[in-house]
Amino acid sequence: MALHRSDKRVSDRTLIRCGVVIAALALSCAAYAAGAFDGTYAGMARLGAGNNGSICKTFSASINVADSQLTYAHATYALIKTTVAPDGTFSGSAMIKGYRTPTEEVLKGKISGSSLEADASNPSCAFHLSLTKQ
Repeated sequence: MALHRSDKRVSDRTLIRCGVVIAALALSCAAYAAGAFDGTYAGMARLGAGNNGSICKTFSASINVADSQLTYAHATYALIKTTVAPDGTFSGSAMIKGYRTPTEEVLKGKISGSSLEADASNPSCAFHLSLTKQ
């Protein structure tokens, strides 16, 4: 079957439209892959349990999320890195520097909209983090 000139134009237009649709889908997939929760969240880590002394006290906190990878520096004591699940939940831990015995800082929480709520704890202190996306 031979293509007429008008049939070829229609075919070329169809190919161009398909290409535009595929490109748009690729861009939207790339944006989603970057992480629906990406950004910096900041606020307060409020002491829930502990001695309220030099170590256990309320402080300003921030958490960064990039490509669904969460990074939280608990002061200068522990650096926690973990993955944010598609539903916004996360859980991770890291060893605390400077303790005489091995001690772990644990972080568990959830991101919902522009809010991040989490609990950070170790054997000495427990904190609740209420952070907002900046």
